[in-house]
This record gives sequence, structure tokens and C-alpha cells, in this order.
Amino acid sequence: MRNRKSVWRAALAGLLTLILAACADVQRRPPSRPAAVTDVQQHLDVSADQLLAFGSEYDRLGPAGRLAECHKLLRTYAVSRRLSTLLYVFAAQLVTEGCGDLAETSRVIRAFRGQIQEERLRNLLAYQGLLAEQNIARSLERERLRKRLEFTRYHMKKALSESRQAVSSSKQALTKQREALSEREQALTQTREIYRQMVSRDAEARQLKEKLDALKSIEQDLNDTER
Repeated sequence: MRNRKSVWRAALAGLLTLILAACADVQRRPPSRPAAVTDVQQHLDVSADQLLAFGSEYDRLGPAGRLAECHKLLRTYAVSRRLSTLLYVFAAQLVTEGCGDLAETSRVIRAFRGQIQEERLRNLLAYQGLLAEQNIARSLERERLRKRLEFTRYHMKKALSESRQAVSSSKQALTKQREALSEREQALTQTREIYRQMVSRDAEARQLKEKLDALKSIEQDLNDTER
């Protein structure tokens, strides 16, 4: 009898090990969207008070802790597909960014909310649905503003790049103008030097002419004296 119990215990332990291994493999990657709920009333073992108590405990976690807990709930729901777990996921997603698809979770809960028997829980989910709509709207608005900011930054960078290119082209053109002006100044300096040399040569030519005229005059006087 004891041997049979030992065999059953070993078999159950092996089966439990396989189940845990399968669950661990599924838990490695949390789903971004909740899977479909199998049955609304099946295993619905959560109340409005329990969800409120969960929110109180969840609030005590830091940002990193809340994100880790939200992902853990997503992985659990991916295995169980119980509405109770999805309600906890929904409560966590309301105050945690980067944890699954809030819009999809809200859509699933809204589709099954009317079938929940507890009125306080339905009212709580209705209120959470309004909060989810506001969060989703803010998220869409942030995304719109982010895209608009990226668009503005792109065009500002483009305009700045074009302005820099225009300034660079203007600097190059100014440099060329300065070089041309420098060449003109050099040519003018050379022209002035040539003109100065020409004036100097003209003066020398006049002096030589005057000397030549003087020599001719002396020669003429000598000829007249010899006669």
C-alpha cells in the first residue's frame, strides 16, 4: 500500500514538474495583447473590494516593481485566460506604461462587463473604463505630439542645414570676392609702378633732350666762332 502511494506521489510530482516547466516557458515573453476570455462566470473569484485592495497594494510598489508585477499578471493571464486575472491586468495597466495593450484589454472587458453579476464590480469596471479611455486619448495625443515634434525637428534641422550651406556658400563667394579684390589691388599697384617708371623715364628723356639741345647750341656757337 505504501509502495502504491509512493508511486502516485512520484507520478504527481513528475506531472507537476512538467506543468511548471510549460508555464515557465510561456512566461518568458509577456503577451502584448490579452487572449480571449474563455468563460465570463467560470472562475470569476474576484470582487470590487479585492480589486480595490489590489490597487492599494499595487500603489506601494515603485515604478519598476509595478511594471514587473504587470508583466507577471500578463503572463499569468496568457496561461489561465481567466477574467479574474484580466481584471487585475486592467487595474495594473491603468497606472503602468509599457505593459501590454490597454486599449485591447479595455475592449475585452467592456465586451463582457455586462455579464458580471456583482453590481459594485460592474460599476468599478465602468469607472475604470472611463479612466482607460482618458489614458488612451492622452497616449494618442502624446503620440501625435511626438510625431509632430519629430516632424518639426526634422524640418528645423533641414532648414538649419540649408542655412549653414547658404552661409558656407556666402563665405566662399566672399572669399572669392576678396581674392579678386586682392588681385585687382595688386594689378593696380603694378600699374602705378609702371606709370611711375614711365614718368621717371619721361623725366630722364626730357633731361637728355635738354642736354642734347645744350650740346647742339654749344656746337653751333663753336662753328660760328671758327668762321
